[in-house]
Amino acid sequence: MNGVRRAIGIAVLASVAGCSGADDEGGVVITTVSEYGGSPIAGVRVQVDDEEWATTDQRGEAGFVGIEPPYSVRLFQALETESMRFQDVWELVDQTETRLEIPVDGSRVTTHEGDITGSISGTTGGESQIAVFGGKFPDTGAVSLAEEDGTFQLAGFRWEGPASRSFDLHALESDTADPPTHYIGFGNASITLRDSGEGATAEASIELAPVGESHVTGSVAVADGLAPALRPSLRLELADGAAVDLGSGDAALTPGDFELTAPDIDGATMRLAFRGGDLTGGPPAGPSAYVSLALTLPADDVAIDLPAAVELVEPADGASIDGATVFRWDELAGGTRYGLHLSCEWDGGNVNYRLIETTGTEVSLPDIPELDVGAGATCFWRVGWFEGEATGYESVTLPAELRSSWSAERSASF
Repeated sequence: MNGVRRAIGIAVLASVAGCSGADDEGGVVITTVSEYGGSPIAGVRVQVDDEEWATTDQRGEAGFVGIEPPYSVRLFQALETESMRFQDVWELVDQTETRLEIPVDGSRVTTHEGDITGSISGTTGGESQIAVFGGKFPDTGAVSLAEEDGTFQLAGFRWEGPASRSFDLHALESDTADPPTHYIGFGNASITLRDSGEGATAEASIELAPVGESHVTGSVAVADGLAPALRPSLRLELADGAAVDLGSGDAALTPGDFELTAPDIDGATMRLAFRGGDLTGGPPAGPSAYVSLALTLPADDVAIDLPAAVELVEPADGASIDGATVFRWDELAGGTRYGLHLSCEWDGGNVNYRLIETTGTEVSLPDIPELDVGAGATCFWRVGWFEGEATGYESVTLPAELRSSWSAERSASF
């Protein structure tokens, strides 16, 4: 199986250009694409409102006529390996787009892979670090630190689509602090990778030019009941889709004023994020909150207000659940919707309710005719609260502003 399966996935909603079909007849077109590289994904089961279930075609599309927004949509995707059956479920509510694109598991899409070697010139020659990055396929090691002599290697650089692909590579030099406190140089180079069936290789030379820098200043507050430890992060996002994390440091911050340094690059977006509460790597098991903002530099007096975590009501921790179980939680003010995430695993199978949305404070699992849950499955669940243009625990593409919080995790058995 190509790619890496995510324990918690995404539900990023976007308008899709160039679709045809049901939306021209007063309906909607649902398109399923790879969450890794955007390729169309066929074979995903889709239901809109109470209509009959459909299956996405080779273009990743399923059309429904006579549907007027707002509407709800349910998706079911099953993938088989020799030893395991993976099943993913989504339910999204109050959708208004007539052409809706939803990222799903793309681990079965054919991908290409290559190695890029090269050198950096124009460095200061002093003590610094140089990050080399490009492309937008996640989890591929496509960010590398150059050696002291300026040489670098990007191993396992992956992409979907044609076997031959051109990319822009970028190099950013900074001091060695984490996160950096000073940026020195920035440069680009174009490369072409051609996969002949045995991988691909390419060489690149990147010349750095001096880069300006700006500061991001502001204050951050944390709602009552949430642990005061904070993890800040800055992410440089370029117009070609390439991005690099600028570091978050080893020590957590506390609420109050903050000041961060960022490189000032034409056409780039700087994304500032703060996570509070559970700061463990991966999906948090404890209560947590998250705020993400896209900034135009310089950015002063940025106010960050981390919301309270969701408080669960029932079922109790360790309870037995089934398709009729009602999951309940306390209301949080200001949010646009909530989302239940439930993951269950048993010998030979897994079901991942990646996001079951509602605008209320309770929800039951959707009825999926082809879903198969093994008896005695071990499950874990939590509920998220969202305010912003998109929903989901993590996203390939985030909106300009997103505020969310998650409850602590509870266990259950199916």
